[in-house]
Amino acid sequence: MELVPCPACENPCSPQAESCPSCGHPFKNKVEVNKVEIVDRCYKCDQPATQKCVHCDALSCVKHLSSHNSRYGKILLCDKCGEKQNNWNIVAYIVVFLIIIIYMMIMASR
Repeated sequence: MELVPCPACENPCSPQAESCPSCGHPFKNKVEVNKVEIVDRCYKCDQPATQKCVHCDALSCVKHLSSHNSRYGKILLCDKCGEKQNNWNIVAYIVVFLIIIIYMMIMASR
């Protein structure tokens, strides 16, 4: 059986594969021999989409997704959702800092 290149990473893939074994790029329709069909594009550029944002399901290439910390561990987010996550992290740090300051003031006044 002849292998065909993956549309995302160009590593050889089986024509019957549902996704690339190297990069995980999904193939909606199975790849036909000598014809690679790219079905999904990144929301921000013209690259093939290999992942999607956990929050808004925006399809993205590797370049436009970033890893962020959440209470569930590391998650992949698009730029827009990543910015929101960063803003909430800053608010959480400020609230914790204020609680610690108030606690220290109460303990110092005793």
